[in-house]
Amino acid sequence: MATLTVANVSKHFGGVYALRDVSLTFETGQIVGLIGPNGAGKTTLLNVISSVYPLDAGEVRIEDQRIDSTTPRRCALKGIARTFQNIRLFDRLTVRQNVEVSHATSKRYRRQYLNGLTVEAILEELELSDVADRRAKELPYGQQRRLEIARARALVPEFLLLDEPAAGMNEAESAHLIASIRGIRDRAKCGIIVIDHDLRFIMNVCERIHVLHMGELIAEGPPAEVQKDPKVVEVYIGSRRSRRAAG
Repeated sequence: MATLTVANVSKHFGGVYALRDVSLTFETGQIVGLIGPNGAGKTTLLNVISSVYPLDAGEVRIEDQRIDSTTPRRCALKGIARTFQNIRLFDRLTVRQNVEVSHATSKRYRRQYLNGLTVEAILEELELSDVADRRAKELPYGQQRRLEIARARALVPEFLLLDEPAAGMNEAESAHLIASIRGIRDRAKCGIIVIDHDLRFIMNVCERIHVLHMGELIAEGPPAEVQKDPKVVEVYIGSRRSRRAAG
C-alpha cells in the first residue's frame, strides 16, 4: 500500500488563490472524490499533483519521495497518471495505438508493475475491444472518455487521476463507467481520485469525498456524511438543487 500526501499546498495566479493551505492524504486501493463549485480548485489540485502546475507552497509526496516541482513526464513515471477535463487523445492513431503508446512506456520504465497486463486486457477492461482499430477521433464522445482512461491505465499508475470522466455520458454509460473504475481499482490496487459534477456518479463510485470551496478544504468523509454536512449543503449541494428546481 502506498500513500499520496498533499501537505499544506497553495497555488495562486496573480493575486487570486486557487488553493490555500490544502492538506489531503490518499491511499492506494481507495476511490476518492473531489467535489465543489466551479472555481473551487479541484482541477488545479490535480494539476499540482501531476506537476502540470508548479506549486507555490507545500509539497506533494508518494511515501517519502517528493513528486512536486518536477515535469509531468517524470511525475507519470513515478506513478501518477491522469485524464483531462478536455479530452487529449492522439486523434490520428487508432484506439489500440493510443493504448500501446502508454503500454510501451510502462514496459520500459515501469516494468515491475505490469504483472502481465496486456494492451488487449486494457481494451477489454474499458469495453473498447470492438473499436480497437478505429481512429480515436472517430469515436463517440463517451468512448473517447473511456479511451483516455485506458491510456492512463496502461501507465500502471499507483494513483489514477480522473477529471470529469463521466462528462457527456448518459445514465447507462455512467453506470458502466462506475463498474469499470471499480474494476480497475480491484485489479490494479491503485488509488483513484475522481472529479465530476454528476453527484449521483460521484456518490456511487467513491468511498470517500473531499470538498473544496474557494481553494480551501471545507469537508471530508464518507459520501453519506458529506451530503449532510451543513457547509457542503450551503455552498454546493443546496445551490445545485435550487438550479435543478428552477430549470
